Amino acid sequence: MKKTTTRVTAALAVLAMVLFGATAAQAEPGATITGTVTDRTTGAPLAGACVSLMSTAELALATRCTDSTGTYTFTGVTGQSFWGVHIRARATGRPDVWWPSAPDYFNGEPLHVEPGTTGRADFSMVTEVGGFQGRITHPDGSPAYASAVTAVAVDGDWRARALTDNEGRYRLVNLPVGAYRLGVGPEGWVPQQWVPGKASQGDGTVFTVTAGSTTTVDERYVSVAPPTSIGNGTIAGLVTARATGEPVAGACVTAVNADLGGEVGRSCTDATGRYRIERLWYQYRYRLRVQATGFPEQWAEDANDFDNAALYPVSGEEVTTVDVALRVGGGTIRGRVTPEEGGTMPWSLSVVARAVDDSWRGGVMAVDGEYQLDRVPAGDYRVYFYAAGRTRQFHPGVATAEEAAIVHVAEGGTTVVDERLVPAGSVEIDLVDKSTRRPVSGCVELVESVEKACTPSGSNRVTFPVVWATTQRAETARVTPGPGYWQRSVGNIQVTSGKATRLTLEMEPAATVKTSVVDGAGNKVAGVCVKPVSGHSVPTIPLRQENENRRYCSDASGAVTLGPLPAGPTQLFVQSTKPWGAQWYATTGGTGDRRTATTLNLVAGTVTSTAPIRLDRAGSITGTVNGADGKFVEGCVQAGADQPDLPGGAAKGCTVFTNPYEGRFTISGLGPYRWPLQYTGQWIGDDKPFALAWSGNATNRYLATPVQVKADATVTAPPVTLRYDGSIRQFDVGAGAGTYWSVEAYHPSTGDLVAVYRRAYDEAMVGLPAGPLLLRYVPGSGKPCWYVAGGATGGAGSTPRPTVVTLAARQVIDSVRLVPGSTCLAVPVATREGPSKPG
Repeated sequence: MKKTTTRVTAALAVLAMVLFGATAAQAEPGATITGTVTDRTTGAPLAGACVSLMSTAELALATRCTDSTGTYTFTGVTGQSFWGVHIRARATGRPDVWWPSAPDYFNGEPLHVEPGTTGRADFSMVTEVGGFQGRITHPDGSPAYASAVTAVAVDGDWRARALTDNEGRYRLVNLPVGAYRLGVGPEGWVPQQWVPGKASQGDGTVFTVTAGSTTTVDERYVSVAPPTSIGNGTIAGLVTARATGEPVAGACVTAVNADLGGEVGRSCTDATGRYRIERLWYQYRYRLRVQATGFPEQWAEDANDFDNAALYPVSGEEVTTVDVALRVGGGTIRGRVTPEEGGTMPWSLSVVARAVDDSWRGGVMAVDGEYQLDRVPAGDYRVYFYAAGRTRQFHPGVATAEEAAIVHVAEGGTTVVDERLVPAGSVEIDLVDKSTRRPVSGCVELVESVEKACTPSGSNRVTFPVVWATTQRAETARVTPGPGYWQRSVGNIQVTSGKATRLTLEMEPAATVKTSVVDGAGNKVAGVCVKPVSGHSVPTIPLRQENENRRYCSDASGAVTLGPLPAGPTQLFVQSTKPWGAQWYATTGGTGDRRTATTLNLVAGTVTSTAPIRLDRAGSITGTVNGADGKFVEGCVQAGADQPDLPGGAAKGCTVFTNPYEGRFTISGLGPYRWPLQYTGQWIGDDKPFALAWSGNATNRYLATPVQVKADATVTAPPVTLRYDGSIRQFDVGAGAGTYWSVEAYHPSTGDLVAVYRRAYDEAMVGLPAGPLLLRYVPGSGKPCWYVAGGATGGAGSTPRPTVVTLAARQVIDSVRLVPGSTCLAVPVATREGPSKPG
């Protein structure tokens, strides 16, 4: 039998959002919930029955009563599409009914209504009910405290469950009169046994529920008993009088299941004021009610009711300690809330009183505008109001706690705090070009309000007609213009009730590239992605983009727009998409050597249109990675070098373990061009890497022997032998460098990153090929700089340049001094002379 998923109600999360002020999403359109309440026996409508949307078993979010036709309606309901909401019907002289047809919160189901739609919840109510109570035990007579007792009407028209507490007791109430069978089983399962000890439901005894009576039915498991391992949690602690600190004997502490409802354990304090509640299920959370002679009822640790009480999880290994200091007396805060002029009451409204010294806080829902908060400790308070879809409003009608009035609560007294809701504000944002002040179109998101709007056709103004006054956090606008401008966020936007907030935001122009993608026959191709790549000589950081992982892909018409992009030299890398091969873009056709790729010189505020990207079918390269003595090594081979705009983007193939091991790799998805291949690797089981090498046993990309790929074929690359070459053992970066910093090595001709030394992880910079290098120091905080051996010395007007460090084969350098401001300077970098085009 498969165990069903344990149902944990979301009402607690909803309550936390409403009572304690998480910002609600204003953008969500309200839903409508409607239905009828009728007599179960006659079908006649019941006028004056009150239906409540419930946050918990106790707390009503809002209440509407039926008209003469038995109809009720809630409008503007938000936040229920995901969580759902429990609904209770109540009428004079009749037991409560929970939707769809249940005696209590635990047996009811949440109604889910999508935003902007209407949900229906009808109720039929009875007048005569009764119930069952009893105790469930294991075969050895011990309490079965991990059980559910299910009552099923013989006619199949009613079904309800109740959980056993830590002594195995259960209680089923509000069952319509009639005949029932009772089943027992682990909570979350269908009944495993039917009273008395029968395996089949039809063999169970039929019990009669009579009006106003409770029938006692005990049951012992025959063989199948629920697991006990989940029920070994414990809550224990000390109950004292807050005024004296003395222990309170005879105070009774009751554990209530906060997720499912219902009392699950009880313990009264001994002469030392200590209590202990055992056998609690550790997958649930609990709230504790404390009752003692001479004290008002209190909920742990210092709350006036179930809904304001703290949540306590338990575990099967450690005792959860909860001490409670009981207060004596308290006062009441009550009042009425009315809507703003011309407005309507929100569907749900909460009221929270918070002590000025932050020693106590309690909240309650205002039902139809009326609220009352009892057993409030005497003292000074600020009162705030929070309606679903709005931000906080402090009494009297102000936006912040600093402006709020101080409300005094006297012992045994009643303080009236009436409040009128304030009207919404509005926000208008004009978007203009930073340079020309011309209108710019785009979209704006208000972060705190979770609302988004875009400029209408022919306008540059974004309007938010309903924005609630700024309270805990000022509003932030996040602007997303078209591809010709950079995104921008602007904070500290103050919204005032009943007033319009207007501002103009300047948008920084950016470069844009427009092209299209076609196949060999000139047909448009969709879904091909293009990466913009810096065309600077030694790129050390990625191109400025709104998102480093942003993808620019061709649409159904083959068109692709790249932007916003920074001004400057830019190349395009076309990523592999079956059956097409990867390529560096050139106006004359794809290439595998970026030296022959087209460089676009982008200008901010300008759209660069270029010839279509022409795709060719893909091919593959295979080969082996060898060591100096001819043995195969473990390694990877990639088509071209990694660089900041293509981290891991180059097509790559790594050696695959075979028996016997051949050190063989395969690179797939390459366009049919000449590709230089970069080789890396180490001996199997050895962490020390070989020096980076290129096809043809070259030491850099410009000297590599490219491998010609053929469409729809696999070619074999000539073998490359990896060798241990140069290294730098350590770096002197001066005092106060911290733990985390790095040094990067670049080839001065190709601009490729050759190796990286990470201070916290590497013992030395290894795997350096013979030849020239440029060294760049990247501190944990601060600006990077380049190694300049002579520092800033030189002739008048001369500009320092990075010093080239040239390594002989297998040379080891003991130390390089890279001290910022001395031998490490922020100087311009240009590649040295070398073959810029393939020979």
